[in-house]
Amino acid sequence: MGATKKKYPSIQPHDKHLTKVTDNVYTAHGCFQFKGPVKIALCMTLYKNDDGEITIMNSLRVSKKVEDEIRKLGTVKHVCRIVSNHGAADEYYLDTFGATYWDIPGAQEHPKSSKVPATTNILEVGGPLPGIPDSKLMLLDNLAQPDGMVYLKDGGGILVSGDFIQNGRGGAHDSFVFSKILGPVSGIKTHALTTPPTYQAFYGKGEDMSVNCPIIMALDFDSIICAHGKSVIGGAKEDLRKGFELINTGKIKGIGENWSGKNRV
Repeated sequence: MGATKKKYPSIQPHDKHLTKVTDNVYTAHGCFQFKGPVKIALCMTLYKNDDGEITIMNSLRVSKKVEDEIRKLGTVKHVCRIVSNHGAADEYYLDTFGATYWDIPGAQEHPKSSKVPATTNILEVGGPLPGIPDSKLMLLDNLAQPDGMVYLKDGGGILVSGDFIQNGRGGAHDSFVFSKILGPVSGIKTHALTTPPTYQAFYGKGEDMSVNCPIIMALDFDSIICAHGKSVIGGAKEDLRKGFELINTGKIKGIGENWSGKNRV
């Protein structure tokens, strides 16, 4: 009998072209399909270094046309999972481009992490991602399972977020069910750049995750590429400060001990 053919995530609606953020940073905005008609915005980040090598974060399946744009951009050398609940399309990029796989610390061992290819290549907290000089991986504190973000010096400072920071103003490729019904009811659609209450509930373990806010705000950045929701290019630091304060002041719901509101920014 022949080998079983691998089943990759299907290609969902996404932008027709890559978006150039800086000379080195590109994005592809699309969506991830949950069960049935529910689709939530998902953005893939690509970093092309000076040697033409590409590192992918928050992977997303794209059309052949966009994939050809990636090939013209450079060579996909590394795929990095920066949050334990992502990675559905990682294996596709490993198999298609022969890239090396890297995972966030603690994700492989956690029983609730998304299923991805096993690897012994573990990203170093505080260190650079492979192929991205001067980048820095942050691992967030007081969470039930691993979530991180990546700091890039490009473009006045860019944060690439896992799940902690989400743009609750929605994404261009959200499904109607998510945008009009599930998003508002669940609290994901906060109409702000912040940490939604659904995240606080899902990742919470009864410890104050808002301790991460002052650490993030101490970084020198001007833009945020969210895995979920539209990127904020320019002015993101002040936008995020306002979003955190909406939780601290009770205008967006904080979830009990998971968010104390004491860490003002």
